[in-house]
Amino acid sequence: MTTKNKRTFSPFKVFLISGFSFFVGFTVCLVLYGSISGSVYDDAVLSNEDPLTYIDSIIMKLENGMVISSSTSNTRMSSNTINHVQSSAKHQVDCQQWHQERNLNNQKEDDLHGDDDGNKNDSVSSIGRRSFEHNDHVDYDIHHSGNQILEELDALSDGPDALNLVCPYPLVPFQNRIVKSNDTISTERIIPKVLHVSMKSRCLPRDLARIMDRWKLRFPNYSIFFHDDNAVQRLITGEEWPEFPGFHRAMKCVLLKGAMVIDIWRVLLLWKYGGVYTDIDNWPEDAFTEDVIPANLTAFFFSDPNNRPSQWFMALEPRHPIMYESMLHVLHHIFEMSNLRQPQLVQVTGPFAIRMGYAVFLSRLRKDGMEAVFQNDKVLAGTAGKTVYKSSNGYYQRRLKNTFITLKKGYDDIVPWNRTLNVTRNERIVMESGVLHWHTLRKQVLKSKSVPKVSCKDYLKMLDEKQQKGPSIFATGTKGTNKSMPALLS
Repeated sequence: MTTKNKRTFSPFKVFLISGFSFFVGFTVCLVLYGSISGSVYDDAVLSNEDPLTYIDSIIMKLENGMVISSSTSNTRMSSNTINHVQSSAKHQVDCQQWHQERNLNNQKEDDLHGDDDGNKNDSVSSIGRRSFEHNDHVDYDIHHSGNQILEELDALSDGPDALNLVCPYPLVPFQNRIVKSNDTISTERIIPKVLHVSMKSRCLPRDLARIMDRWKLRFPNYSIFFHDDNAVQRLITGEEWPEFPGFHRAMKCVLLKGAMVIDIWRVLLLWKYGGVYTDIDNWPEDAFTEDVIPANLTAFFFSDPNNRPSQWFMALEPRHPIMYESMLHVLHHIFEMSNLRQPQLVQVTGPFAIRMGYAVFLSRLRKDGMEAVFQNDKVLAGTAGKTVYKSSNGYYQRRLKNTFITLKKGYDDIVPWNRTLNVTRNERIVMESGVLHWHTLRKQVLKSKSVPKVSCKDYLKMLDEKQQKGPSIFATGTKGTNKSMPALLS
């Protein structure tokens, strides 16, 4: 009688199989949790019901084992998932309560004083106009002459000082281009004919200078302003921003420079000046001309792979509600950060912030479902009757012949670095610019522990306590720095 040999695995193989199984299971759980909590939060924030009441009703149904249908999910959730959804949704819905309280205060003022014609008006649109057009803190007139705005932007971005800029080879200096005309801001075109771009320095890698030349060619009637790191900080710190209470206090918790700061800066820039913002690695294709953005629109976006409004390309009029609501979302979630060393970039300042500003702006469409709020290729009217258009011809849909933008076009091409070495275009850009990707920067921070692993609220409490003890404790630097009060990363 023969016996079959039992198949055995070495401990190493068992470890590999177990690890792989855990990784797959964990990834699936993350995907499911993200879709579930995201859709429940969408329904809560954009519902016409009281947000907390709405969330409580969702939780009650879940606890009773009922199947919940929302815009993106139809599933039965476990008690463990219920707890995650409950804490996540209630935490994030605080932002919507903040918005409601602000509008309620504006409504009380309107009830007391009436509108501009001496009549009381309690419509939603009047509240929007009160918030975005008649805000007592807003003293910037979007109907300044176009040339005056161009001069202000040129000074803000250090354009005059850069006229004689000399860069070391092979870097190429970029100068602002100013196209003076009578319709930079006019009734004919609502969104200013101004293009904003940002990077660490005006001395650009040759491949990025090539992209900027392309924008000049495709948008010949647009003024182009380049904002380096100094210009970015000048806008952030040079204004009080009274329309955004707590702004400068929140910025104390932004200890990781780079992507988070740029996220905040571009919202502020478009809120104050309007115009077009584009990431510097966006290549405008032949189909993308000045006429693509209609003259009568107040906001224009592309649709990203998750059907969110693009953060990498935004075009808006000054003082647009989308930017206002986006900044309120950013500030709220900065204050709620639980770990300054590992901020959730996408949710706090990244695409999710723009998505929420966009969704609140179009919240009246919620009655027709989330699909109506985020539909593409259609002019939609939101707060105060302002309009927005989200185009599906974004860079990620390369199968389309009329795609308007290509991200990192030709970055995989092999190009010469010097006489003996060839590299990819992307590698050459990194070597010439010295700019680190956000993920690389975060890894360095985690390794060095140069940023405290505390919440924003605890960190601000530390600052307040140290300030009471005297200014000498605030000395920052790489040598002799109090380890609990790290110097900001550049």
